[in-house]
Amino acid sequence: PNTRGTANALLHNMSGKAADWMGSYVKGGMGTLSEAIARSAREAGAEIRVNSPVKSILLNFRRHAVGVRLQDGTEIRAQQVISNLDPKTTFLKLLPQDALEP
Repeated sequence: PNTRGTANALLHNMSGKAADWMGSYVKGGMGTLSEAIARSAREAGAEIRVNSPVKSILLNFRRHAVGVRLQDGTEIRAQQVISNLDPKTTFLKLLPQDALEP
């Protein structure tokens, strides 16, 4: 269960058996799909950081996201900020309390 894509493979396997259908798989495993997405993003100019926990999302005076502050205090400015966290964590833990309208 610690190998990339194993949960997805198990899900496909179980659903295929239930429906008498073997499903489909990504050649090279699901990690290959993630790597292809990352490669495409980098080619388009994205910078991907791993093992860099975000402490907060930085906002400008219009309350638009303009970057992030990492746990170590590093600030990274960006034209766009994308979160793959769940909405509750993103909006309630990373944004300032006054960032959202009631």
